[in-house]
Amino acid sequence: MVYTNYSGFPFYSVYHTFNRDFQEVKGWTYRIDEEKGFADVFINVLGVSKDDIDVTWRNGDTQDSVIFTVKGETKIDERLKVYDVNLSFVSPYPVKRLTKKFANGLVILHLEFSKPSQPEIEVVEE
Repeated sequence: MVYTNYSGFPFYSVYHTFNRDFQEVKGWTYRIDEEKGFADVFINVLGVSKDDIDVTWRNGDTQDSVIFTVKGETKIDERLKVYDVNLSFVSPYPVKRLTKKFANGLVILHLEFSKPSQPEIEVVEE
């Protein structure tokens, strides 16, 4: 018999800590440097294989915005569990380049911004 939630193997909260800048419930954090024109998005994908993670994007609802989606699912046979991630976020800035990096249970998305498009307006003087 396999026990996946057995009370005879307790974890004592007084003996463990987690030092992370985001909570497991949220699972993500970010930093934006508007002067240098980039953002880094950190997403907790612990338990999900790098090969199972897809990052997609599409145009957002407002001019120059981009909607990113991170999805992935991995079945861990030893744990009899499926680990997954599925979240979307909006970059309010136009993105010209996306770099993905996987490190220590995180996927780090580095977004380089391009300058927002300016509408071409013809000025007519009468």
